[in-house]
Amino acid sequence: MRTDARAAARALDQALRQLATAVVTLRGGLREQRAAFVSARASKLEQVAQEHGSVAAQVQQLELEVANRRAALCEALEQPPEARLTRLLARLPAELARSLRDAAHGLRQALQALRVESTVGARLLGVAQQAQEGLVRATRGQGAARYDRHARCIKAAPSGEFVRGTI
Repeated sequence: MRTDARAAARALDQALRQLATAVVTLRGGLREQRAAFVSARASKLEQVAQEHGSVAAQVQQLELEVANRRAALCEALEQPPEARLTRLLARLPAELARSLRDAAHGLRQALQALRVESTVGARLLGVAQQAQEGLVRATRGQGAARYDRHARCIKAAPSGEFVRGTI
């Protein structure tokens, strides 16, 4: 095994681990952003959005670095650039392959957790948007429930305006 292939594999391992750490940080930022929406403090929202943007930019930069280091490993192992990671790992020493496999697995888990957080956030935003639109309609008198002076419902509001059980 050539030393340039070992160095390229170690560099890819390091880049994968850095990317996984950045993705975990991004997931934490999304959670903070969701919590900031609940607190409804403009200063907190702005602060979280700025932090979120810088971490997202870091993730993009690290993705490019991983791609470059993967290409360098493919070149060092004399494999085509589109070669699967398992094919590359088969050509590396066992300890180095195991470390790279663990790094890739950690990154995959972090990305799955980020996907879940992103989906939950998107659904919550959809529910909030639908509730806001229902509230606007209700305040215009287009869907508001009406009651008489004895608190009996004269006209009920359409169902599903504020409660949605799809989360």
